[in-house]
Amino acid sequence: MSKTSLQITEDMEALDQLLADEGLDFDDPAVQEIICQWAEENTEAFDTKMDNAGALIQEWLGRAELRKNEAKRMSSLATVDENNAKRLKEHLKFIFDRRGIKKLETNRFRLSVAKNGGLQPLEINCEPEELPTEFQKTLIVCNNEAIREALVAGQTVPGCILKERGTSFRVK
Repeated sequence: MSKTSLQITEDMEALDQLLADEGLDFDDPAVQEIICQWAEENTEAFDTKMDNAGALIQEWLGRAELRKNEAKRMSSLATVDENNAKRLKEHLKFIFDRRGIKKLETNRFRLSVAKNGGLQPLEINCEPEELPTEFQKTLIVCNNEAIREALVAGQTVPGCILKERGTSFRVK
């Protein structure tokens, strides 16, 4: 029997492969039925299947964590490349400005110093409260903590209720 690092059995690997190959959505009722049928195929092996399902969940969570870490690493490398490009562009702009160069064509590129487009930059040197009201925006947000405290204390808050806690499936 082929086993992964978490010793998932062949039927778990087959389920994983089926879900991956077909790009199936767990919210699709047909997919939910496939998973239920798979779980009920062999009642006496239910504990084993559930153990293997737990292993598959742990494998997916582990793989997700590795992928998140790799994405962070790659994002950091991309940020370094972007910063290097930005700094080099600033140095080249300085050189062009110093030499009075506006445009330069090379074998592969057209390099130039140009005015930025878009809205003219705006600088505000005061606090928003100091501006006349026509230049202020008011933002109203719910105070979730105060609403929750009032509802827990038995008060009625129009349009607000405390909902039942949900459940979750855990693998330890």
